[in-house]
Amino acid sequence: MVQNTGNTERLLELSVLALPEGWRWRYGDEGEMSVLTMAPHSTASFDLFIAPPKDAMPQTQTVKAVIVSEFCINDSIMVDSHKFNVDVTVSPVYGLVIDSTYPIAKAEPGSDTSFNISIINIGTAVDKFTLLLGELPQGVLGKFIRTPDGEVSAIEVPGRSVANVTLLLTMPDRLKTAEFGFWVGARSDKAGTMGMDLIVELRLADLRIKDIEFDDKNIKDGDVRKANVKIANNGDAGAKGGEVEVNGETKTFDVAAGKETVVTFDIKFHSDDRAIVAVVDPVNAVQEKREDNNDYVTEIKVQKGFELVPGFQSAWIFIAIGGVFILSTIKPLMIRKRNR
Repeated sequence: MVQNTGNTERLLELSVLALPEGWRWRYGDEGEMSVLTMAPHSTASFDLFIAPPKDAMPQTQTVKAVIVSEFCINDSIMVDSHKFNVDVTVSPVYGLVIDSTYPIAKAEPGSDTSFNISIINIGTAVDKFTLLLGELPQGVLGKFIRTPDGEVSAIEVPGRSVANVTLLLTMPDRLKTAEFGFWVGARSDKAGTMGMDLIVELRLADLRIKDIEFDDKNIKDGDVRKANVKIANNGDAGAKGGEVEVNGETKTFDVAAGKETVVTFDIKFHSDDRAIVAVVDPVNAVQEKREDNNDYVTEIKVQKGFELVPGFQSAWIFIAIGGVFILSTIKPLMIRKRNR
């Protein structure tokens, strides 16, 4: 829109200063001159049309234009000009962009995680896109879901529109890595193929035996005492159905991330015992940040026991019963140290 704020009639001419190669412009309808006569204190509009070539890539092009004004003052012709910019956005008939709000997701082993995937049709025509998922680590399962359709493998998107789908990934109980990347994308015959890389970071447990509490005073051979095994999880994922083994006996436990739990054992001690040996996650069933801190050993001292064992020689002794002496033989008992 142009305003003539002066007191004289003005002759205005519109021009475009420069265009990229192959671009065209015109004023108004075909063949219409780009010259406009304006009365004093009036308003007028120019219709400026800019056409990119058919093979132009999607872009926003800034076009510089100028309006030259001629008017008379005291029989003298005066000229001034006003430059301005016009932003021209080129939209193809078919085009595709893939985007995700959060390209990095966190997950625990044995759980699900998801990504929101945006299928952006930057073209002007409706198009149908096939959804693509790159190679995933062994055991990881993936599928595309859209409400209310459920699982989908392709999606139709109107021109200049966005359709969102959810990529759902199911983690196995254990992976060979704590982080993995993969590719996701879409394609159509007319728009081609586009995609992006996504990353999954695993939240993992970190189990260790913090302490074994038991009465270690005067332990004798054959004693059975309760021992409380304190297990700490210093990781950022819980451990369900974990195992802890103490002197060959195994029990299960659950412990949340950043928490502790206690598992109680009844331990029978033997004279040749020198230590209590405990191992958390003995068969590495739980994927952890560290696997080198699962063992715990505490030394103990067990008193050796004694037993009475029949001897091998007879002895004569007198037994007084009711004032009568009876001479008899018995096999004496010999004390010997038990050695297991």
